[in-house]
Amino acid sequence: MDKWTALEIIVVLILLIGLLERISGHQLPTPPTPTPVPSSNPHTAITDPANPWCGLSIVSPQSKQSVSASFALVGNVNGCNWPTTQTTALFAQVIDANGLPLSDYLPIPITTKNGTTAQFATTLALTQHPTTKTGYLILVPTTGTPGNTLSVRISLTFLQ
Repeated sequence: MDKWTALEIIVVLILLIGLLERISGHQLPTPPTPTPVPSSNPHTAITDPANPWCGLSIVSPQSKQSVSASFALVGNVNGCNWPTTQTTALFAQVIDANGLPLSDYLPIPITTKNGTTAQFATTLALTQHPTTKTGYLILVPTTGTPGNTLSVRISLTFLQ
């Protein structure tokens, strides 16, 4: 005769409790579904969950956007994990789907600064012709904590 292990007993108890809850009509509360906020200006936002009022916001390019040999990089950073220097908002580089660099690793200059918010708008140019149809725009903060440096990848599609 087989003996039941503690794990098997626990699983059976959990299933039995769930069955009894269903029979009695009690249900676990379901979390509310978040309502999307309509926006006339779609953008990619990377925020710090502990401080949702700050982070990185990219207006252009959007994820999976088709880009040519040069394209606009527009957005802003607002402190937290995205600190700036006096002149640089962040660093950027374009790579292909194989991880090969298609642009230089560039400092992105600040166009306007107001308190901790720094806006940027620049043109990135590919220095290599893409050999894949897809790739990424990699964004890196100006400074980071060793072993905890944040980076963001935005998927791109290359016009060929």
